[in-house]
Amino acid sequence: MAEQNAGIVGESGALFRLMSSMTPSQVITDFLSSAQPLVINAMSDAVGSLIGGMGTNPAMGVDVIAKVKGEKLGALCFQLQMTGYMFRNAEYVLALKELMSIESHSVAEYKKAFDKIDADNSGYIERDEIASMLREVYGGDAPAFEQTTFLKFFDANNDGKISWEEFEKGLGVVNQERAAGAVANNILLEGSDGSSLEEPAVSGILNVSLDDGTSIEVEAQDYINTLKAEAESLKAALAAESRDSTANMGLTAGLDPGSPDAGGGLGGYLASLNKENVQALTEGITPEVIDTMKLLVKFVLDGGPDKAGKIEEDQEVDIPVGALRQLCLWQLILGYRLRENEAKGDYKESLGR
Repeated sequence: MAEQNAGIVGESGALFRLMSSMTPSQVITDFLSSAQPLVINAMSDAVGSLIGGMGTNPAMGVDVIAKVKGEKLGALCFQLQMTGYMFRNAEYVLALKELMSIESHSVAEYKKAFDKIDADNSGYIERDEIASMLREVYGGDAPAFEQTTFLKFFDANNDGKISWEEFEKGLGVVNQERAAGAVANNILLEGSDGSSLEEPAVSGILNVSLDDGTSIEVEAQDYINTLKAEAESLKAALAAESRDSTANMGLTAGLDPGSPDAGGGLGGYLASLNKENVQALTEGITPEVIDTMKLLVKFVLDGGPDKAGKIEEDQEVDIPVGALRQLCLWQLILGYRLRENEAKGDYKESLGR
């Protein structure tokens, strides 16, 4: 009865129970042990770009406290879940490009792949042609959900077949000049109405806790500028190391090392898309998943798995930036896992469907 009163019913309720069955730490640990480095790096970059250089520095005994209102925290959680959902779709697109032997991001390459799958030259890719294409990949019949996922991903008008226009839009036409852009600039810093959000201004005083239990007050902007300078130096060093260690890394789950370069990995691929193609990565989301995301946001604001206490929309709370970083990663992973479960549909078994 309590779940019904809270709206935890039907498919969205089943998905919510699945997504909230593990603690944030368990979700993150499970994800880091199974996900491809491509996705982990994209999520880490997104969280790092969002929070910036402000964070915990164990070596200095510094723990910065972020002040945030419940309404803003809820909006952030929802946006991060949508971004995680989009990451999974983007990873899927890169996998499809590999499976279809698309080695460059051009209209000509996409049309060649489309014509190959469209065996009867009808101008449409139909379910039996999808099954045939996947059969070659699997060396036998592919799982039914794989065929359905492929069809639903591209079939924007739900007519049961995929036109060339839908296929092209689904894969996205890459602008190579934008491929080096940061994913946070294109995704996380974009408003829900599609408008661009400026970097928020920082002002006031930060209360910084030290190792000996004392605290000091510092000017926020001065502190952030110092951290940014240190972060940029560290970022440059890490980038150089990353280029060496990932030069031969495969693109995505299930693909062999040595896959064609996707123009900067998952983040580079997303950054390379125009706004219409980015929106295509989430426009097929079902109402049940949207409702589940709302339930998960409410779950966070109600105190989460630890029952830490309800946060009202107009209530301002103090959150250590280290905890905020974990919250952001948790929400990204939840969105990613929601897309996976939406495609497979296993959660419906608990409803007897």
